[in-house]
Amino acid sequence: VDDVVVESGNARFQPLVDSYVFGGDVSEASLANAWRETAVPLAWNSPLYRQVFVTLRDINRAHLCPKSSRVLLGDPPLDWSKIHSKDDYAPWTDRDGHYASVVEREVLAKGHRALLIAGEYHAMKTVPKDLQDDPPSMTVAQIIERDHPGALFSLVSVPQRNGARALDMGKAPAFALVHGTPREDRSYQFVDWDSTVSRE
Repeated sequence: VDDVVVESGNARFQPLVDSYVFGGDVSEASLANAWRETAVPLAWNSPLYRQVFVTLRDINRAHLCPKSSRVLLGDPPLDWSKIHSKDDYAPWTDRDGHYASVVEREVLAKGHRALLIAGEYHAMKTVPKDLQDDPPSMTVAQIIERDHPGALFSLVSVPQRNGARALDMGKAPAFALVHGTPREDRSYQFVDWDSTVSRE
């Protein structure tokens, strides 16, 4: 891939992350701001998300791919030092719209291929009624599909305990194609940490 687009990064720090991923000298404290100062503060404060940045830097430094890959930050470029009220925060609430605009501008418009990493809700092409916003808003996947039909191939992780059984999959790691198969008509619920998957 040319790019990895992550929900776990404030776009205001894109120049700093570019420098880091391409091998520049960036302090750990400065880099951490990228995933700590997002529209959902501290949601990404886990080594799991940091590792995406570290791994791409290592891949680029070792020249494991023909050209370097970039990490693109998909969360809006807000500045918490300037947010003191609900009204100050309001312009930054369309997180899906911003993420999709990053994909449009930095990936699709340049003819690139990218791996998009985001929470499952953002990757839903069809949102169950009980999970929809009021009023309904489009997810990243819905925006990309609307503007670029067929450009998005979604991978969704499922809980091994129930997910593998419901999808008729073998022992993890395993993959199952859903689109265009009888699995497509099943209803799955993967919204919380205690997710269950059922055929109903």
